[in-house]
Amino acid sequence: MKSIESKIKEAFVISLLTATLIFLVMTIVFMVIQNRIILSENERINSEFEDTTYNELLNAMSGYANDLGRSCLNIIDRNFSSCEELGQSIANYTQMLYTDDYSAPISDLYGVGFAEGKTPKALAEINSISDVREYISTYSEYNANDLDALDIFIVTENGLVVDGTKENYGDSYEDQRKEQWYIDCKNTKAPLWTGVITGSVTGKEKIDYVCPIMVNNEFKGISVISMEINSLYNSLLKNNFDNIKEIALLNSKGEKIIGDSDFDRACKKFNMTDTGAMNVDDKNFWISFKLSDKDFIICFEFALNSLYETVATYSESFSANNNIIRKYTGNLLFVMAVVYIIIAFLLIPFLVLISGKMGRSIVNPLLSLSKKVESFGKESMDIDISDINTNDEVGILADSFSKMSENTKKYMAELKEITAEKEKANAEMETAAKIQLSLMNSDFPNDSSAQVYALMKPAKYVGGDVYASFNIDDDNILVFVGDVAGKGLPASFISIRTKINIQIYGEMDLGPARTLENINNRLCKNNDEALFVTAFLGIFNKKTGVLTYANAGHNKPIVADDAPHFLNASTGLPLGCFENMKYKNESTTLKKGESIFIYSDGVPEAVGADNSFYTEERFLKLVTETVSKEYSAESLVNAVNDDLKLHYSGKELWDDITMLVLKYTGE
Repeated sequence: MKSIESKIKEAFVISLLTATLIFLVMTIVFMVIQNRIILSENERINSEFEDTTYNELLNAMSGYANDLGRSCLNIIDRNFSSCEELGQSIANYTQMLYTDDYSAPISDLYGVGFAEGKTPKALAEINSISDVREYISTYSEYNANDLDALDIFIVTENGLVVDGTKENYGDSYEDQRKEQWYIDCKNTKAPLWTGVITGSVTGKEKIDYVCPIMVNNEFKGISVISMEINSLYNSLLKNNFDNIKEIALLNSKGEKIIGDSDFDRACKKFNMTDTGAMNVDDKNFWISFKLSDKDFIICFEFALNSLYETVATYSESFSANNNIIRKYTGNLLFVMAVVYIIIAFLLIPFLVLISGKMGRSIVNPLLSLSKKVESFGKESMDIDISDINTNDEVGILADSFSKMSENTKKYMAELKEITAEKEKANAEMETAAKIQLSLMNSDFPNDSSAQVYALMKPAKYVGGDVYASFNIDDDNILVFVGDVAGKGLPASFISIRTKINIQIYGEMDLGPARTLENINNRLCKNNDEALFVTAFLGIFNKKTGVLTYANAGHNKPIVADDAPHFLNASTGLPLGCFENMKYKNESTTLKKGESIFIYSDGVPEAVGADNSFYTEERFLKLVTETVSKEYSAESLVNAVNDDLKLHYSGKELWDDITMLVLKYTGE
């Protein structure tokens, strides 16, 4: 076994060598960090230069893209605004025709479709608004023979479709009022742009501007301006914006109106939903604009290949500079490591000498204190520390041991006094328990007609349960079980008073109810502790088998017959609560071999080792199993008692347990 002195030497040497090693490692780490900082700073400068160059070029590209995008935006904005103005103009002109009293029959129904046939109502309406056909034909943008680029027509509430063509649609025409754009415009009574829809005549994708026709706040129909998607897309690209890679037009829901599908998905990915929104990925530059006061977004994509090629040429010179710094720093670190190792080996002899002297100054006082502590409690209860004169932790430890010896002597003296007082109190409590149990009769009134047996277990030395059983006369037996609401000495005093009173009034043969009333009045007097008693009192006639009983807030007894059950007894207030209380006499008849089992609540509420209650269900089940065999009053009580012991498994009783069984033998 190594001595403390040797351990101190080793610890001191190891500590200093460790400190030297740590210092070496920290220096190396510091230099590595410095090296990395230099390299990082160099890379940062390189990165900043690249970023600055990139950003400057990107800003230039952004300005150029912004200008170019706005030029393109103006073109498509004019297209959309022109459609809106045109749609509103058609709606206004049609509204004027509705309000004009002029109406003349027309013979030529060109450009008119009838969704419901040529009904009188439809013919009357076309007579009023037929001039709208010529009005549509006057627009320079409209070509009646080529509707791919632009189509203009109106749809009335009566099912008419009127346009500027010279085509005769016949007697039937597809009902345009079922289209969603018609329904939406009718419901909102406001102009709107549709999403992309497929034309029923041309089969091509288009986008429509629909405007309601209102006469005196009454909806008459809508005017429709229909633009073909490819024509609109080509009108943008034909402007020869060479630097634009792709164009897309979206509505406010992010749905594509025109443009390539992949580009449409990219716009959604970058959330290009507002004017001036910009994004940059590895190869492309994106910018979007919102059409003024319209629900459309136009997005542009520009290629950035030339931008990246310009920036890449500036980073090569920085890489060569970083390689030179790494080589220089590595050589310096190697030289420093060799120097520190040589210094560490030269320090070892000096460290051993210093550590030995320090070890002896610590060990000697500890050895002296160890001998004194070892003799503590064997030779003497005192520890003399006068020869230990140190101002360090050893001196504090010695002083603590000295105080401990003084406190131990005081504690031993106090412990003797407390032990003596506790033994005296325990002896007095045991005597009180014996006195209380002696008051509970063990000479039960057993004969050939009836058996009585009772058992009581207090939760403490003395308890609050009480029982009684005696012959009132040759034919009647009194049985009584009470439970004081409390434990210990106060409860035991009330139980003794109850026992005395049951003995006095029970022998008067007043009946169960009158007996409980008298005992209640006596217990209410001088009851400073405000303790009350639940009680069950029965008087059994051995000739007739009739049990007359009264209940003062007590548990209902078990009738142990062929099908054991709880007695359906009325419940009055416990004894000792209020004076002049009245109780009720009730009765039940026991047949030969049947029993009445009276108990306190400590039985069903006994707490087991798993903190669960014994329960009335388990209690009743055990009584049922026991009475199915040959049994006596004593064996029935003992069977329940044995099962209770299994339940609480040695755990301290939480409440007093009292059981009394009267069995009618009938002989």
